Amino acid sequence: MSEHPNHTLLEFLRRRHFLIAMSFMALILIVEGVFLYQYFYRSLVATKTLIELREQASLEELKIPLYTRLLKTYEEKQALPALDLKTLRDPFANAPSSPASPRG
Repeated sequence: MSEHPNHTLLEFLRRRHFLIAMSFMALILIVEGVFLYQYFYRSLVATKTLIELREQASLEELKIPLYTRLLKTYEEKQALPALDLKTLRDPFANAPSSPASPRG
């Protein structure tokens, strides 16, 4: 007597129902763990880090006018003046006109 194809599938499912149920439950636990990690744990860690950084932050008031004044002074020192070639002295003006004698 030949068995119907659906009958063999049902028989397979009946024999393996415990394994299928455990696999499905493990899949649900993995998906739940990933969800909790992404949307719960990472936000808690970010909040904790933010609180720690706020505690470490300086409580002094920022002195913006002093900073801008120092920055302006620094930039002025770093800026190169315009080079005027007419005011440069000639380094060869006082050089002797004869070449140096070769050493022998």
